[in-house]
Amino acid sequence: MTMAIFLLLLLAFVAFAVYRYKKYQKQRDIEEMAAEAQAYVSAEVVVLLQRYKALMAQSALSPYDAVRLQKNLNNLTENLLCHTDSQASVREYLALAKQDIALIKIKLDQVTEQNHHHSDNAFDVLK
Repeated sequence: MTMAIFLLLLLAFVAFAVYRYKKYQKQRDIEEMAAEAQAYVSAEVVVLLQRYKALMAQSALSPYDAVRLQKNLNNLTENLLCHTDSQASVREYLALAKQDIALIKIKLDQVTEQNHHHSDNAFDVLK
């Protein structure tokens, strides 16, 4: 009888240890996923900031576009921290960040294209 109780307690302890390990492993996977998402967003923000700075140096941005892009970039940089509550929260963070990044890229591409168009026209005038 005592041996049966001991075996049941040992089995319960092993089951609890396996449960805790799986829970720990799941949280670790979520944190790893969040770290990868943050690294991706950080790298994209650096590229976008470099492009923004280059356009500002060329005075290619209108004041309205400059303020709007600065606001969007500030929003991205302020929200670099990703919540690690669940995989869904990490996916939501990444989806929103990708959406913001895409919008900023589109605007920067538009401004760059306009800038190239104006420089092409200026070159044609010089001919």
